[in-house]
Amino acid sequence: TEIYTLSLHDALPISPLAGQTLAVQPIAARGSLLSRAVSAVTRPRPLRQLAVGALVAILLLTLVGIWVHRGTEAKLRQILGEKLRGMLDADAAAVELWIESKKARVREWSADRTFGQAVNELLSVAAAKDAGQQLAEAPQHTAIRTRLGELAQSKPDFVLWDRTQTVIADSSPEGIYLGRTATPTAGRLLSHVFNGETILCVERPGERFIRDVAALSDSPLLTLITPVTGDDERVLAALMVRDIDRAGELDQLLGHVYTGETGECYAFDREGIMLTESRFNDELVRIGLIPASAKS
Repeated sequence: TEIYTLSLHDALPISPLAGQTLAVQPIAARGSLLSRAVSAVTRPRPLRQLAVGALVAILLLTLVGIWVHRGTEAKLRQILGEKLRGMLDADAAAVELWIESKKARVREWSADRTFGQAVNELLSVAAAKDAGQQLAEAPQHTAIRTRLGELAQSKPDFVLWDRTQTVIADSSPEGIYLGRTATPTAGRLLSHVFNGETILCVERPGERFIRDVAALSDSPLLTLITPVTGDDERVLAALMVRDIDRAGELDQLLGHVYTGETGECYAFDREGIMLTESRFNDELVRIGLIPASAKS
């Protein structure tokens, strides 16, 4: 079926105008007009093409945007992970160096000849029965305290054990630990020391190292225990120096590490006890998680 749309221009005049002759438009001319009319009817609408094209373009742009966003996000996560890993490795290396420097310093104290001579002499006093009072009054006990103070340039908190795991010297004013033995917890640590090792341990709140004596601290302390050897390299005693981070050096070491605006770095032991200070102490006290006198 063919549909033709004719305009008035396609109609033939019924009668000629005055002074004119009647003329019939050629068939070829009328056919050309009909062809243009039909093509105008069957040509696709331009607006519909534009709308479809725009929708396709938007869809493609959305898909590309999602792909780029996911790729960028993954790359940023990778970069952040590598940055954090690098910071962690650097911090771990710095902490290890700090610990080794502390161990080396305490080993120097235990290897001091004046200190070692006083320890050797005090062991003879400790061998006597009921030596508790004698140890407290022995001049060697005073000599050990004095020499350690000179080496540390301070008053270190220390306990000195003999091979029977009995305290023969300490830094307490009254010598309250003298003559007392180690708890099983301390005994396990001392067994390593008497085999020649210098070890780092954590004194946890409420944990006792000496029998029949209350816990030495209500907050976690980093403690070093090192062997004291004689001239024949035989281990004579074990020197325990408590609270090696009294000055807060570990806090300062890790305090410079930040990730973003609020990221921080803390140190914990294997049991999850926090060893470095938190900036949220006031908040923890306010909500009752820690007592006012304690550290986080």
